[in-house]
Amino acid sequence: MSENETAPLKTVWLNEGCDAIIADEVAGITAEQATTTVPFPGNISTAEVTSADLTIISTAATGKGDDAHRVFFNDWEFYNVLTGGSSGISIFSKAVTPFLVTTANSARCRVH
Repeated sequence: MSENETAPLKTVWLNEGCDAIIADEVAGITAEQATTTVPFPGNISTAEVTSADLTIISTAATGKGDDAHRVFFNDWEFYNVLTGGSSGISIFSKAVTPFLVTTANSARCRVH
């Protein structure tokens, strides 16, 4: 950590989730059950936010063939953005400033 009194204030939210369940109608696992939700608590003044980024790091997410997945941020959806391969690490980063709301921001990952 470092401090710079002339720099703008930054807030960092770190969350950890687990997205190890795959939706499977035959096995009785619904898409909702195969969704990991990460809430970002607190209120923000969207007018004062100059930038906001969502970064998701996942393993074993191919984003190809039958291994479809979705990443949601609030009401926005991004399809098959984790493409590191079944034995690799996938990193998805998106500027989400225009998608912010004043309260109850959240990200979700769903594997189909």
